[in-house]
Amino acid sequence: MQELGDEYMSNPGLAAHQVRTATQRLLERVAAPGDRVAIGVSGGADSLALAAALSTLPDWQPVVIIVDHALQANSAEVAQQAATNCAQIGLSNI
Repeated sequence: MQELGDEYMSNPGLAAHQVRTATQRLLERVAAPGDRVAIGVSGGADSLALAAALSTLPDWQPVVIIVDHALQANSAEVAQQAATNCAQIGLSNI
């Protein structure tokens, strides 16, 4: 039996599409086009995927709040890398 995540692991484009679609549907319910939308980004795969998805949606003004959760010894470096990654895809850090 194939695991649920196997389809996404073998097709990252499908996973990215699903994240973008879910993000857009949520924003359509909670924010008006043109609104500034802020998300917390710690550098984990989930928050970076959300940031990447948000950066592709033209109807909102995305910004990120970089979070150093201090749960790992290198969390400050991970947070700094997250800020760099977000800047590379055009997201401002507030």
